[in-house]
Amino acid sequence: MSPTPNAAYLRYAPLFLGIGILAVCGQVGLMLLETEEAPSASNPQVSWMWALFFMAVDVLFWGVFWWTIAQTTGHLHLAREAFFVSGAIVFLHFGFVFFAAPPPSWNIFLNVLKAIPVGLFCWRAYGGNDQKAAMGIALMTALLIFSHSALASGAHSLGTILSRFAKILNFDNFGFIKVPTGEGYFRMIPVLGRFYLVFWYVLLYALLSHWIQKIASGRSLLSTRRLDLAQESSRRTATVVFYAFRYSMLCFILGFPDIMSFALSSAVPESFRRGVLFSIFLLACVLVGLFFAAQFLRSFLLEYFIQRGYPHPNASVFFLSIPVLDFILWPFIALPVWPVNPPKKRLETFIAFQSRTGPNDLKVILLILNAIFLFFSFRTTNGDDMIFSVLGFALTAFYLFHPAGLNVFIVVQLFFTGILLFLAFKAGNNGGEINYSRHIIQGLMTLVYAFLLYGILHPQRMEAELEVEAGDGDPT
Repeated sequence: MSPTPNAAYLRYAPLFLGIGILAVCGQVGLMLLETEEAPSASNPQVSWMWALFFMAVDVLFWGVFWWTIAQTTGHLHLAREAFFVSGAIVFLHFGFVFFAAPPPSWNIFLNVLKAIPVGLFCWRAYGGNDQKAAMGIALMTALLIFSHSALASGAHSLGTILSRFAKILNFDNFGFIKVPTGEGYFRMIPVLGRFYLVFWYVLLYALLSHWIQKIASGRSLLSTRRLDLAQESSRRTATVVFYAFRYSMLCFILGFPDIMSFALSSAVPESFRRGVLFSIFLLACVLVGLFFAAQFLRSFLLEYFIQRGYPHPNASVFFLSIPVLDFILWPFIALPVWPVNPPKKRLETFIAFQSRTGPNDLKVILLILNAIFLFFSFRTTNGDDMIFSVLGFALTAFYLFHPAGLNVFIVVQLFFTGILLFLAFKAGNNGGEINYSRHIIQGLMTLVYAFLLYGILHPQRMEAELEVEAGDGDPT
């Protein structure tokens, strides 16, 4: 008989925040060490230090990851074996990269090998029940690891945006460390461009653990509307998870046009461009990673408030879904909340939440706001942009008042994203009469916003489970 999975796996998330902080501090330290060398100098010792540092961080992550999986699933022996396989893959990966110096695209594919131990663990632990799920989680892990390059590109873009905004406020060199290199020269170390690593390990751990818990509980990996009310998160853990996912999702979106321009822009030298098919594959991985993150965060926010007795968490989720503003509002909305209720009370709160048809007043307000935006778009944009505005308004209206609206929203958004990519490829750049990058970023941000709000707009579509005792020995 398989051990019972522990639903409170998120309590380990702060450990991975510590790994991320260590990774960023170590990289900044190594870049500071490099400033002591002449710009054209090549120091083999520094190169070795970079390789050993990245390898050590990877081994540390997988060591802590498999330790937490052993604690939450009870499969100690299988988790130990998976760690040794993960460690061997890390050593082989960095050894090959350091000594063979393959093209950068090879490094991306070699990273995917780290998904193999995850699939093997699930195959051996739960494969007797569903072998397809074990292969599915390996594939999902590979796609998530593939999206890492877009996350890094998006973090660099976000750091550049924040630095420019800070410069307007007279904060020069915000997000950079200015280091003198001698002879009157300075080298700028981009700290904000590396900041994504603080949250990357939290995101990776949360999603992988979430999928493993799904398989352990016999749930489908494709279920996106089921809430796990047995999951209990402290305010500290919830804060770490929320900021990790919101920051990472923003970086995913900003990284999307970066990958697009790197492959398609005529301004990029031919020798540095990736193949078109390979870049399209990376773009697809970014969309998958963005979907995984949005689906997890939607469930997490609803679980967090429902477990604390919020039968109508409409305003809380609404404001915590608004880009940029959510970073500021989280301490004021999510931290001063009630303690977690007993299991029976949580289920009662969910039933009260699910029985509603959705906040009609909020739906009307959102529809009016979209009508106002549509009106101003007619007055300020050209004919090409008006097409997107009208289509967006129609999709929003259908999404607000029909439960199937989100599925239509996703399909149409992906269709138009594909068209914009094709137009960008034909034009050879991201500019011209249509700003392709701007439309793609706006569309993806709107899609994420719609995904997060779906739970409160259509609560009758959400489901829940609570596989713990609700008191008096009666399971709920």
